[in-house]
Amino acid sequence: MFKKHEWLVLATYALMLGITLLITLILVKMYNFDPFHTTIYTNMVVFLIGAAIIYMLLNRDLKDERKAHPLRTYDLTIWVISGVFLTFGGQMVANVIEIELLGIKPGSENTHLIVELTKMNPIFLLLPAIIGPIVEELVFRKVLFGGLRRKMNIHVAAVISSLIFAVFHAELEHLLVYFVIGLIFVFLYVKTNRIIVPMLVHMSMNTIAVLVQRSIDPEELERMLDELSFIFLGGWF
Repeated sequence: MFKKHEWLVLATYALMLGITLLITLILVKMYNFDPFHTTIYTNMVVFLIGAAIIYMLLNRDLKDERKAHPLRTYDLTIWVISGVFLTFGGQMVANVIEIELLGIKPGSENTHLIVELTKMNPIFLLLPAIIGPIVEELVFRKVLFGGLRRKMNIHVAAVISSLIFAVFHAELEHLLVYFVIGLIFVFLYVKTNRIIVPMLVHMSMNTIAVLVQRSIDPEELERMLDELSFIFLGGWF
């Protein structure tokens, strides 16, 4: 199912998550380091190193992908812009379903934490805006989905990889949102055969989400979500 270097990528990602948590806990609990700044710098350092290792492991695959499926700058731009709108649309529908049908309160703890951290130190924006999307697209789309679809139906591979992607975000109440986003990223990857497309869309989505929540009052954001819910489902429920 997975090639040797792909197993190494998955192992590297697992180690990144484990090492980040372990180092943060040790520094905070044993040495009384500030938890927020410790989280920022530990994540930055570990994910930078991890991203470099993962890129090196997949370097040949990425070169082969570029040669086999060249994409003009114009086409890349169109795909990324379209992908951002498609992802926002899918996320919006998933949010409405969660709020109106499942009774789940809007708002992501992950995004809220990132916003608070970026307010304390803007450099942390590099993680969700650049480093995180690069790592997650290489791991969940390039390796996980790519390996699964070599052994099973492409639709089953898309569902499994997107579900794992959603679970790894550790917000089970918003599993549907992350699952839908994962499916859209898979769609973009399959249609273009270039991992750079979902990667750039992912970067754009994360950056916009953080910047919007930094600039809009939480109560105003919740009011906007309520209005969207009424627009989509108000006439039905």
